[in-house]
Amino acid sequence: MSDIKQANLTGLIERCQQETGHYLRHEPYDSRYCFEIWRRAIAERDETAWETLIKQYGSFVRRWLEQRLSQFPALRFEEEALVNGVFINFYRFVGPEKFANFHNLSGILQYLKLCCATIVADAQRDLQARNLDISLETITGQSETNQGGQTLEEKISDVFDMEESVVNSADRAVFWTGVWQKLPEPSDRLLVYLRYILGMPPREIAQLYPQHFTDVTTVYRRNKNLLWRLRNNTEV
Repeated sequence: MSDIKQANLTGLIERCQQETGHYLRHEPYDSRYCFEIWRRAIAERDETAWETLIKQYGSFVRRWLEQRLSQFPALRFEEEALVNGVFINFYRFVGPEKFANFHNLSGILQYLKLCCATIVADAQRDLQARNLDISLETITGQSETNQGGQTLEEKISDVFDMEESVVNSADRAVFWTGVWQKLPEPSDRLLVYLRYILGMPPREIAQLYPQHFTDVTTVYRRNKNLLWRLRNNTEV
């Protein structure tokens, strides 16, 4: 690896492209050259290395996004912006200090894939908010029921697809404020946010936040405990 660290970037790029070709053809490959480009881009903030990675792995990100976007057809027109957002989030959230946590290319690509899941979830929430399009001006002076016969709570329920037992009996803002008050632990709040607002599966939560959840079993156990606490709280 010391020889690879001393190699010039042009040589690394050529070798990384060759090894990526082997990987895509399901042939034996050496990921160290690509990993070194990632190290220089993130740990050393090498702009040329970073631009190379965007070109090299843009197709990977697009494929992962397409898998996610198949569930949200309305987001298709934002695909290019989402691609850029994935790389920007990776660059921003990892940083030189955290890059030491990655020991191989597989771990980097797995995290990049998780960035795809997170940014699609964020974009879907933004789209829902735009579609809802309720301002204080339009609400003021309106009757409790809108023209379609739905109450405001029911309209929000349709857009955000929350559990019927929750949205039919409580306003969203009041409800979530109550939840946060009953969950003082930051890790519990994080789990609720990831699981029920972003809709992330337990396995991805464990992979993305190992400092809070050591494995997928921990996620399931913590989730079960916090739901039990909330369900048995009369205020919530």
